[in-house]
Amino acid sequence: MGDMEKLTESLEKLRKNKENVPLEILETRYKDGYGKLKSQIKELLQNVVTPTAAQTPEWMAGRHVYKKEYADEMIKIFREVYAAGNYARRLGDAAYKHYSIPEVLSLAREINAEYDRRLLQFFHTRTCLYVTEECCRRDDPQIPGIYNDFVEKFYDEQQQKWTESEPDNQKQAILS
Repeated sequence: MGDMEKLTESLEKLRKNKENVPLEILETRYKDGYGKLKSQIKELLQNVVTPTAAQTPEWMAGRHVYKKEYADEMIKIFREVYAAGNYARRLGDAAYKHYSIPEVLSLAREINAEYDRRLLQFFHTRTCLYVTEECCRRDDPQIPGIYNDFVEKFYDEQQQKWTESEPDNQKQAILS
């Protein structure tokens, strides 16, 4: 049985318990079982929500972030999005009050959309000109390349896309 099915069953069990047993009794007489059920739901929620909410954008597909500072920034951005949107409370309400998996999944997609937007903003802050010696010649200067340090790609104007290839001349490059 997958996490989604386990979550469905656990939320249904929680709903029935809350409908049939007063909260005070759940929290005293059935404290251990009730606490275990809530912990299980929390873990299952994380397993269900995280893959959707924290999925990297398509433009980063297959890219590894090798620079620790950028990986740390991605984590920071995700945490800021999560906190600013009050998602802990909203996901808690969706699960523990509304018992709604569709609402949980919708919130996960909402988190991801904002995370994607914020990562794109960060991406743009790491785009710069790739200036080589040839760009600085008085006679026939070359046009600088466009480089993004976050994804470590160059922009190919002919193909109009980011590529792995580096400009032909990269003797002494200055990133600005």
